[in-house]
Amino acid sequence: MAKGTISKVSRKNALRFLPGKTGVAGSSSPSSSSVNPGEVAARAYSIYLEEGCPDGRHLDHWLKAEAELR
Repeated sequence: MAKGTISKVSRKNALRFLPGKTGVAGSSSPSSSSVNPGEVAARAYSIYLEEGCPDGRHLDHWLKAEAELR
């Protein structure tokens, strides 16, 4: 990978860097409510469209959608 290039991060890998997450997709602390991944995806896509379809912001959109749906 070229210097300065940012690779796409999968949701599973991104969870390793979030506080309180175990790094396993679908696992969370008992106190957090679970959200349907399909609903999160639909909301993340809506956010993407609302922001004018920017490149490289997919993780931001996913996390914002998850937060809104909790």
